Amino acid sequence: MAKLRHVAISVPDVEKAAAFYEQAFGLTRVGEAHGPTAEGIYLSDGTINLALLRYKEDAPVGEGKTKDWFGVHHIGFWVDDTTAQRKKVEEAGGRWFMGEMEGTGIFYELKFTDPFGNIFDLTHNGWGGARKDGPPPAGEAPRQKRVTKARRVIATAKGRKTAKTARKPARASKSAAKTAAKRAAPKRRAAASRTTAKRAAKRR
Repeated sequence: MAKLRHVAISVPDVEKAAAFYEQAFGLTRVGEAHGPTAEGIYLSDGTINLALLRYKEDAPVGEGKTKDWFGVHHIGFWVDDTTAQRKKVEEAGGRWFMGEMEGTGIFYELKFTDPFGNIFDLTHNGWGGARKDGPPPAGEAPRQKRVTKARRVIATAKGRKTAKTARKPARASKSAAKTAAKRAAPKRRAAASRTTAKRAAKRR
């Protein structure tokens, strides 16, 4: 069953907006977005993800709107199967708007409009801070979705374009750390030898 787990608001200043929702409602900051179409901050109450977005382009905002339009922009549903859900949406009268998921672990959704033009997302990956199966156990902090560099394919009525999306990188692997340590070892040995030589010279 599809679960409503995402609300996005277009705002003129994402930092000021985030500070308000953090102070007024105690929401937790769980991530940031730095993409070709928008900058954003993600907050969560432990169940639902709230995206505060500052759009850079007009196209994603919707028909008849510009990047300087502000207000509740769209909602999002976490589904089991985007292909099957898309079929149901279109059979019910919804229309594809933009977006296309490619690969795994990509923090992006398919966007549709309902029969009245309202925008909503479909994703099987979920959103940072959101939980598909309801509120977290008492004391558990909202999860932060960690995504390494990925490529996002954005499809609109004007065509397709591919852009790099950078999120907070994952920590370096253990193998990379070992390699760095091996490279630094000769320098440490040389420094130790110089120190030993100086001490020996002082004793003479």
